[in-house]
Parts: sequence; structure tokens; C-alpha cells
Amino acid sequence: MNAVAYYGSPIGLIKLEAVEGKLTAFRFAEVLEDDANCEDYFAPMIKWLQLYFKGEETQLPLPLEPIGTAFQQEVWNHVIAIPHGRTHSYEDIAIAMGDRKKIRAVAGAIGKNPLPIVIPCHRVIGKNGHLTGYLGGLWRKQYLLELEQLNTQPPLIPLVHLPI
Repeated sequence: MNAVAYYGSPIGLIKLEAVEGKLTAFRFAEVLEDDANCEDYFAPMIKWLQLYFKGEETQLPLPLEPIGTAFQQEVWNHVIAIPHGRTHSYEDIAIAMGDRKKIRAVAGAIGKNPLPIVIPCHRVIGKNGHLTGYLGGLWRKQYLLELEQLNTQPPLIPLVHLPI
């Protein structure tokens, strides 16, 4: 069963999509595009979002099913492992995957992340420490990083390598 719900967050309306009990997409929306048809179905995700936007590190398990290629899935697995309040560069992820030359492919996979915030692609920044593209806009990326930094010690620092 396909299900849709909306959540009004501090960074705008978020559309949640799920199939057979697993979250498949999480999009920033400007307007309600569809009728929400299963809000209770999304209770764990909405609770997760409420905790996250209060600045709390979220440990609630969520059933996820991001749809992508094997390479994209591998990249997203590295991204989801970046700790709350930390950042990594695209190069860090490429190196952790075994090939520094895959930086652009890594960036492309991150750009196709269907579950931003949950798969925290906002934690991926340029090697020089600058913010780079974010499908929700750089202002959202900045907001999310600042939200996490306020509740994390030590402050955000780019790391050289991802733990494997």
C-alpha cells in the first residue's frame, strides 16, 4: 500500500512517502500535492522528526527502503553512518569506498538521496569546509547543521576518513 503524509517543519513542509510499511521518500514540498492518506501509519516518523527538530539526536528505529542503484545504496550507507553533529566531505566518502576518484559519482549519488535528514546528506560538505549543493536549498542545509551543532560537543569539524 502506498501511503503519503505531510509534516510541517521549521524548514518547510515535508512530504513523507512509504510503500508496504517502509519509508521510501522524504521530500521538501511547497504545497500539499496529494491527500494524506495514512497519518497514523507515519506516527514513528513524525515522532522522529519532532525529536530531531527539538535538536535531539534521534535513535528511534525507522523502517527505510530508499530506492537506488547498488552504488547509491553504498554511498547512502556511508552517509547514514556520519554521526549527529559531524560532517564529512565527498572526498572522505570516496576514500572510504576505496577510490578517491569517485568524488563526482559520490556527489551524484548524494544528490539523488530520497530521504534527506534521515540519510543525513546535509552532513556532507566540500573538502574546503564550505557548504555545497543540497536538494532542499543551502539555507536548509545550514539550518540543519546549526541545529545539530548547538546540541553537539565538540563543534562540527570535517573528518579525514569515515569509520568503516
